[in-house]
Amino acid sequence: MKNYNNMSIVLLNNNLKIQKQIPLIEKMNYTDYNYYVLNFKNKNFPIPFDNHKIDMFGKVAVCNKNRKSIFEYSEVIYKISSNISQNNKTVFFSGVENEIILSIKFNTIKKSDDILPVFCVLSKNNSIYNGYFNLISPDFNKRNKELLFIFKQNTENFIGFYDIDFYVAGYEIFSSSIEFKKHTYSFHKGV
Repeated sequence: MKNYNNMSIVLLNNNLKIQKQIPLIEKMNYTDYNYYVLNFKNKNFPIPFDNHKIDMFGKVAVCNKNRKSIFEYSEVIYKISSNISQNNKTVFFSGVENEIILSIKFNTIKKSDDILPVFCVLSKNNSIYNGYFNLISPDFNKRNKELLFIFKQNTENFIGFYDIDFYVAGYEIFSSSIEFKKHTYSFHKGV
């Protein structure tokens, strides 16, 4: 996982009590913990920063850095579109296209854990503007399983290149860049 600036790691002891909170970039400097969650916008999520397995303790989900997650698939196809155009695109217009739609299809999921953390972010210069997280259960019997994400975002001040990163079980499935440009209006006088 990228070292996002506005994300931190909450280190937990074996009783799932908070030991320490550290910036994501410092993850390699600490080894004296087993469990963790990631903190984004003052909320904790069981998002693995590496291919660490999710452990459930009742209704509490945490990442276990000592267990490796399993996620094997044959092919992934994704499409990025907007509220204006359903076509696959890489250029968006600031303030006009305020919904970024991401459609992802896995041809076949060969093997995986029972619970898969899915994490998708819209970022620029490693700062997250919008994100989506959920725990899903894979459906091995359904080919071309589609996941759909919609980022509703005020894009009025978006200019330049932004990244969309998609992770499943700590594995980066893809990272793609999109560009936001100012929309220029032209008016024609009637004859």
